[in-house]
Amino acid sequence: MTKRHHSKRHVKRKETWIIVTAFLVLGLGLILYAILTEEKPEEIDELVLDQTVLTTEKAASTPVPDVHWSTNKGTEVNQASLDTAAEKISDDASPYEQTERKAFYCGPARQYTKLIDAISAAEKYMGSILYVDAGTYDLVEELGDDYFARSTAEEISGIELKNRIHIVFSASSQVVCHYTGDNTKVLENFSPFVCGPFGFTIENLSLDVSGTRCAISDERTDGNEQCKTHYINCNIKLDNSQNPACKSYSCISGQLGPNHDVLIESCTFESVAGDGIAVHGTVRYDLSDDAWKMVVKDNYFVSGTLELSGSPANASVIVTNNSFVYDASNDATGIYCSGDRQDNILVWNNEIRR
Repeated sequence: MTKRHHSKRHVKRKETWIIVTAFLVLGLGLILYAILTEEKPEEIDELVLDQTVLTTEKAASTPVPDVHWSTNKGTEVNQASLDTAAEKISDDASPYEQTERKAFYCGPARQYTKLIDAISAAEKYMGSILYVDAGTYDLVEELGDDYFARSTAEEISGIELKNRIHIVFSASSQVVCHYTGDNTKVLENFSPFVCGPFGFTIENLSLDVSGTRCAISDERTDGNEQCKTHYINCNIKLDNSQNPACKSYSCISGQLGPNHDVLIESCTFESVAGDGIAVHGTVRYDLSDDAWKMVVKDNYFVSGTLELSGSPANASVIVTNNSFVYDASNDATGIYCSGDRQDNILVWNNEIRR
């Protein structure tokens, strides 16, 4: 074979490899393009809560922002369209809308130094818990002179506890409310605390009151919601001996609503010129569908009695393991019952001190 023929074969072979290589590159490119442009099945959007969980300290000091929801494709959904996203409640909202229990703090070194401000912030959310540090909280001072100068009963009824707020007081804390003014509306109608929609729970409260209607007004006769008021390990004193307009009210005075749940446990009551506890049924107690439950147990009455009256047929009242002072007016039982329905009041194992 001549040198010329060998050169031509070499060139032809080289051209063949170039063509093959080009086809291989083109084929790989087409395959890669097909992979990249292949249609994927539509993904199902998942709702993801786009909100940082607040610590309890931050929750007490920072208003909770509006809750926004986003999908995994970045599409925002308006919170108003999602009932389960609602956190902030109104006065008449359902107690089951709140999904996160918020904690608040009150004390000399906290953001909320006034008890009334801490309560107002906490009860905006259903079931919030408020911790109160050691110290003395004077409600007359906190409310101010302008409050007690009001002229209608509705305006000076008291500090509303509502939306299942749970207040835990330090053992070294004390709440005082000594009204010494002459506003008859205050003397007749004001109570430091009053029950609002859905009720409240208070623990370890030490409350010293004078010159008011009662210490706590637990009345929900105009509300149909499921109301819960629980008093646990509280010490409540009311001295109305110097109140010219009202001398017969109690540490706790209540007119219970049709769906009221009351628990009074391990408390001490001292009423200088009235009952320890006075509770009567809703004004519509003759309706058969009304039912409220009340348990009074393990309490000590320094003075004053337990007065019960006007309960509906479906009510249930249990009074047990309490210590009362002997009083001939209550048949030596420590309890004064009136009304035409007393068969649903169960009383046993109470101490009568003479």
